[in-house]
Amino acid sequence: MKRLNNQGAAFTGLIIGTLGLFLIGSIGFGLWAYIGREDFKKNSDAKAAQAVEVAKIQLAQEKDAEFAEREKSPLKTYTSPAAQGSISFTFPKTWSGLVSESSQSGDPKPLDGYFYPNYLPSVTSTTIAYALRLELLTQAYDQVLSPFNNQASSGTVRVTAFRPDKVPSVVGVKIEGTLPNNKQGIMLVLPLRDKTIKLWTESTDFSADFNNSVIPSLSFVP
Repeated sequence: MKRLNNQGAAFTGLIIGTLGLFLIGSIGFGLWAYIGREDFKKNSDAKAAQAVEVAKIQLAQEKDAEFAEREKSPLKTYTSPAAQGSISFTFPKTWSGLVSESSQSGDPKPLDGYFYPNYLPSVTSTTIAYALRLELLTQAYDQVLSPFNNQASSGTVRVTAFRPDKVPSVVGVKIEGTLPNNKQGIMLVLPLRDKTIKLWTESTDFSADFNNSVIPSLSFVP
């Protein structure tokens, strides 16, 4: 039997050690890969489940929005007395309204109206942003418009000429920006004989209804 000399024994030990390190490294890498794969799978499953829940919520919100839009139709119509110019416009049937109509001579505000979704809150509040407001004032058109012209100069509102589709002979203005009581909305100011119409929304939440339903339907007898 041949005996390995010291050099051969050392070489053999080196090979065995190398193989051992390789084996340990392989096992370690395998464990690392397995743990990483399991962690990725768990995270992927969690992310997929979260994405499904987000999609469900978004779909439910879209359906709720579609239902809310459908519920607004058919639209309601408000028409003021002939003495106040037969002012008429449509608005969502899901809104409630209250309009004070005064026929007393010398009343500075012959019409004062409030509209809001579902139930109408207090009409004396200055903090509620109403979906729609209506006023017919005995003030002259230029006098009512003057404060808004000053605001336009400071940049807090944008004032543009406006002509109602159903009353093309009358030219007023459309005001967008900061309205009275720091409400952000859109307002129409229009002359009506010796009086002035103000029709507006006090929140950008109702801008679509105001632009798409109220404004196109607005009519009155000049």
